[in-house]
This record gives sequence, structure tokens and C-alpha cells, in this order.
Amino acid sequence: MTSQGWVAQRTVPLIQSDPTIGCKELLENLQDTYGTTTDYHTVWKGKDIAQKEIYGSMRQSFQYLFNFEAEVEKRSPGNIVEVDMKMVHAPQLEVVVTPNRHTITMPLNLQGSPNPVTRR
Repeated sequence: MTSQGWVAQRTVPLIQSDPTIGCKELLENLQDTYGTTTDYHTVWKGKDIAQKEIYGSMRQSFQYLFNFEAEVEKRSPGNIVEVDMKMVHAPQLEVVVTPNRHTITMPLNLQGSPNPVTRR
């Protein structure tokens, strides 16, 4: 049997190359590559550890989001910055800067958010 930490160490490169990879694919990859017997729960927990190592915690991601908002407001005084998080197929960040209403949408390193967050 393998530990969650062992799984995390070996799945970091796989998750970095394909952030949407599932636990079943990771489990099959580990079995094929290392010939190990690992249960699904261990892979799931190991993947969670690896994602936190790559992306940081959800709390850190939220803090980075609002740090980004503050920096945009600092560099563009007089403009309003609205941060609106919503689930489409993957978490995305939409930043609308007025008065020109420019919209930038980019991937966000959150593992999902149950409620939209809007700050002005």
C-alpha cells in the first residue's frame, strides 16, 4: 500500500500537465507506472495534497484574488473594479474595469466556490 504523501509527490507533475485529471486516471497511471496497489481514497487525498502544493489553499487563492483587485484599483485610480466569481465549467475570474467596461476572463486557481463573490 502507498501513503497519501507518496501519491501526492508522484502526481504533482501529472496534475500540472493536466489540471482536470481525475482520481481514476491518476490511480491507473500510478498502477501502470509503479505497479502499486492503491485504493481510490488514498489517491483522492493524495491529489488534494498535491493540488494544495501546486495552487495553495482556497484561503490563499481568495486572498490573492483580493490582492489583485486592490493592485488594479491602486494602479487605475477612479476606476471601479468588480470581482465576480461564478462556476461555468471550471472556476473563472471575470474582472470588469469601468468606465470603458473592458472585461478580462482568466482561469482561477480555486477548486470551486459555492457562492459568487462581488466586491466594489
